[in-house]
Formats: sequence, structure tokens, C-alpha cells
Amino acid sequence: MEALNDRASRVMIEAGAHACTDITGFGLLGHLYEMAAAGSVGARIYLSQIPVLEQVRELASIGLIPAGAYRNLNYLEEKLQWSSSIDETDKLILADPQTSGGLLMAVPGDKAAAVLEALEVEGVTGAQIGEIIDNEKPLIKIED
Repeated sequence: MEALNDRASRVMIEAGAHACTDITGFGLLGHLYEMAAAGSVGARIYLSQIPVLEQVRELASIGLIPAGAYRNLNYLEEKLQWSSSIDETDKLILADPQTSGGLLMAVPGDKAAAVLEALEVEGVTGAQIGEIIDNEKPLIKIED
């Protein structure tokens, strides 16, 4: 955990966020799945837009991956559609269980840029990693 979530939560409330969760034991993909399923929607995310801490890919590529990441990915397998260019290491990173990761929030699309600006003013790193889509199978699509 790099920072407390109080500043981000203020921004989120002001923006009228539809939903939010902290990324913990189910990894980004597990928590995104929970949010999408609860809202009867799907999601499309873009790997290139997801912030990853420095050295994570390097460490994961040499096998330093918690067993929970494999379990999370296995559980979600039928709920995911991967772009063919995404490798196993990146898949496992997105399923990596965290003790206290970042926040995943859903805000109206027309407010996304303002939310990112407000987060920056608060000194909080933010990224728009995807979008909500119609509920279809698989539920989550991961693209480059």
C-alpha cells in the first residue's frame, strides 16, 4: 500500500461514483468481476492503461508469483476474454492477490477526465483502465 484512500474517496464521492472496491485478495480481475456481476454489466479493460508498480513484471517473469494469483485466474477463466497478444505473466499480474491494493471505481464516462484531474490535484495516481459494456459472455474483455 502506497497511500491511504481518504483523498481518493473524497474525489469519488464528489464525482458521483457508481461503485468502488479496494483491490485485495481477488486481484484486479476478481474485484472487477464482482463489480460487473453485481451490476449486471460487462467490462472492457486495456492492459496498457493499467498502472503496475516498478519491477513487478520483471519479478513475475522469473516466477515470483503468489499461489493465489493462479487460483484467482483459474476461478475466473470462463469469465474472461483475452487479447491473443497478452502473455501468461500479465494475466497473472492482473489476478495477483493484494494485501491492500488500489481502488477500482466506476464513474460516469463523461466525468472520467475530471476525476483524473481531481485525483492529480490530491496527489493520488489515477488511471482510466477501461469501460463498462453490455453484459455478455465472457463478462470481462482484456485488450492490449
